[in-house]
Amino acid sequence: MIPVLMTFVVLLGIVTAAHVVLTLALVRRLRTVEADRASSQRWPEAGATVTEFAVRTTSGRLATPEDVRVGERLVAFLKAGCGPCDELVDSLDPRLGATDVAAHFFVVGDPSDPRTGMMADRLGALGEVAVVGNGKEVMSAFGGVRVFPTLLRLRDGVIMAAGADPNRVLARIPQRTR
Repeated sequence: MIPVLMTFVVLLGIVTAAHVVLTLALVRRLRTVEADRASSQRWPEAGATVTEFAVRTTSGRLATPEDVRVGERLVAFLKAGCGPCDELVDSLDPRLGATDVAAHFFVVGDPSDPRTGMMADRLGALGEVAVVGNGKEVMSAFGGVRVFPTLLRLRDGVIMAAGADPNRVLARIPQRTR
């Protein structure tokens, strides 16, 4: 009986040691993945200046950097079919209504996709909207936007704040006085 118990204890020790080694390897791999993900999700840098771009808005007007180089502006990059983007659109309506800030929205997506059109229509009541297909030129012009949603607060064409949280990005925009 004792040899059977000893064999069982040795096997249990081997299995436990293998489990610990595999768990540590998994933790190390998760840390690497999270670090890579965090570095790829950096927001455009505060202090960056908007560079050249040109895109047609849904109203047919040509949008250029001149549109954001004067005064306070909110610029948002959203993707059709993105759940967090839809939630952000819902939260922006009451927040923007209380300010005098001009808003510019760039919807990244296939213009023929109904979700893209619906998002552009919802945003049209809040500000200027452009559907930009893959959006590489415009995202690059605004400091290299990489994630959706991205909100940028600009003053005279310079990025003052960036992120996905409207409370943080819009924090210092004065409320409208009646």
